[in-house]
Amino acid sequence: MKIKHTIEAIIFSGLLACVCFFYVKYTDERDRSSVKDQQISGMKDDLSNAYSELGQSFGGSQYGSERDNQIIIHEEVGGEMEYRLPSNKRVDLIFQTRRDGATMPRLWACEIDWSYKAFEGVGQARYYSIMMRKETESVEGRRITIDEFHMPLVILLAKGENSNWKDGYDIVKTCGMTCSVFDAATKKWLIKEH
Repeated sequence: MKIKHTIEAIIFSGLLACVCFFYVKYTDERDRSSVKDQQISGMKDDLSNAYSELGQSFGGSQYGSERDNQIIIHEEVGGEMEYRLPSNKRVDLIFQTRRDGATMPRLWACEIDWSYKAFEGVGQARYYSIMMRKETESVEGRRITIDEFHMPLVILLAKGENSNWKDGYDIVKTCGMTCSVFDAATKKWLIKEH
């Protein structure tokens, strides 16, 4: 596992070096002053987020990594982690719930992501749901089509109850999707819509 993270860090460093090289090489001198300030500010935000996530990947954060939290959520809701689609993309988590009085369970395809990556979560969960509708799955011993019962779900990870997770939640809800929020600091649900 550490080798994988080391390789990811090396690749990230290489990509960052390429971005910096092309930025310096191709930026027009006339526009450099104002554009440069905006780009540097954006790069600082991107680097801050990337290093924060990289630190989490190595277990250097009080919040744990995305994977650590995925495991905790999986232990609570069950289902299957890293479900492989025919396209070789992997769904973070699939599981089912049954509402009172419902004849069939509700199947969920979940993308678990940090709240600042809500847009990515929306796109990935929607993609997973569409792809899984093309398959069939056995539920309680009988075959069903996922067409009627499958739902996309974004589970956002918050870095404490007072972090900016509400912005990510609003993005997911504005896109018309179901969203739950898991506090990576306390390991408890802030919002549980599934």
